[in-house]
Amino acid sequence: MKKFSRYFGGEYMPYWYGAFVVIVIIMFFNFINASSVEKYKLKIFDPSGKLIEEKIITKMELERYGDPLPLSKAFEPIKKF
Repeated sequence: MKKFSRYFGGEYMPYWYGAFVVIVIIMFFNFINASSVEKYKLKIFDPSGKLIEEKIITKMELERYGDPLPLSKAFEPIKKF
């Protein structure tokens, strides 16, 4: 029990606080980065998996492309960070 209290309540506690602050900062930047997406890179593939077309679309156009296409497609968000 002495070893447990040493790592989770004793001399190493400042490191746990530091790690917590770092994780919260990373989560905050990830949230800002995900919410700032305005454009997407649309990739359309043929049935054999080769890239046919690649273009940049906005959020409004993304809703229109949400319907199924006869070809495979991929949406890649363009983020700030």
